[in-house]
Amino acid sequence: MTEVDIDEIGFAGIGLMGGPMSRRLAASRKLVAWNRTAAKASELAAAAPEGAVRVAAAPKELAACDVVLLMLIDDAAAHDVLLGPEGVFAVDERPKIVVNMSTIGILAAETLRAACEERGVAYLSSPVSGSTAYAADGQLTIIASGPPEAVEAVTPLLDELGKQTLVVGTGTQANLAKLCVNLIIGATNQALAESLAMGLKGGIDEETLLGVLESSVIVSPWLRYKVRQLIDHDFTPGHTLHGLNKDWWLMEEASRVLEAPLPVTALVHQKIRAAVGHGHGELDMIAVLKDAYRAAGLDG
Repeated sequence: MTEVDIDEIGFAGIGLMGGPMSRRLAASRKLVAWNRTAAKASELAAAAPEGAVRVAAAPKELAACDVVLLMLIDDAAAHDVLLGPEGVFAVDERPKIVVNMSTIGILAAETLRAACEERGVAYLSSPVSGSTAYAADGQLTIIASGPPEAVEAVTPLLDELGKQTLVVGTGTQANLAKLCVNLIIGATNQALAESLAMGLKGGIDEETLLGVLESSVIVSPWLRYKVRQLIDHDFTPGHTLHGLNKDWWLMEEASRVLEAPLPVTALVHQKIRAAVGHGHGELDMIAVLKDAYRAAGLDG
């Protein structure tokens, strides 16, 4: 691979995670930024150092950058940004590397990788694990897979966004690994809601029980940064239930393609879908607590 310029990069997706990630990069680099809701890209430009961010009217304007980062909501959005009529590949100019940090399905990842390779563009699957706070602090865990020379070329960018980059293969294996992570998080999320409901019904207040859980063998970074939200019933979204529901559909797709049954995951999906159906989709994923409490006859 020829030398790659990472001083100016294209960035698509200024949402819950893409917002803090792009702000970190704009502090030290120039960005050509696009977002479906243009106001978010304009807000990024206004908050960044003068001249650091140029707002793109369409994803195709990102093609002039050597590296394009994607942090998008789903398979369809990633497909449109790269392959749509106004997408990155709608013009003759080509980036050298596409770094897709979105959580997408294993089939979509393969489609996008093939589309990039057909055009002589290296494709990295690089989804992230961590909250919006971790994104703001540059403490994400990045799961990466793709051509080793492309991983090496963008490592300085990844180092600004995360505390570690875990390389899991040379193809799109990172997308499957991310689904495996989210499977555990979502199942834990549901189990935690049910645990709190049972404890509260039996007379143990939430703060006390969460203190016990934090001191037990099941403690995790995820639990620690959710504790205060759970105590306060603060459902400000880090990862929404709509987003979690999308992840579960991707897990079901992977389960079908790989012929790897996920019976417990399927049950958890029903609880996630119920919470979305009850109007909690825009709330944080811990809002499954509301349904668990109501099922136990408690005020959710």
